[in-house]
Amino acid sequence: MDPVKSITIQYIADTPRLRQEKPYRIRGFEIDPEDGIDLTNLEWEDHAVQVTDARHSTSGPSFDTCGFTWINDHSHTRPTYEEKSVIAYCDEMIALLHGHIDAEQIICYDMRIIPKK
Repeated sequence: MDPVKSITIQYIADTPRLRQEKPYRIRGFEIDPEDGIDLTNLEWEDHAVQVTDARHSTSGPSFDTCGFTWINDHSHTRPTYEEKSVIAYCDEMIALLHGHIDAEQIICYDMRIIPKK
């Protein structure tokens, strides 16, 4: 298998509207189209990019050069829907990241959308 492939990724288009507004997309709410409320101000455009399959690479990506890295670690916390376990998990992730990246502040949050019964 060729480790480098050309793929198409959609990027947010640089539109005049985004020079005046922050990008947004409203999800999870039913809005009547006749109300005149836009669910998004985003437009998308395709860009061809080269990607490399790095799963078997001997030197993994660096956070400083790639914006991400791989960390092989096992969590000691299993988050549930209880707030205490979610906070413990987030605290564990923050400590893990502080050990790998030089950041003044790391914010970890958990958001779950629970379906209506």
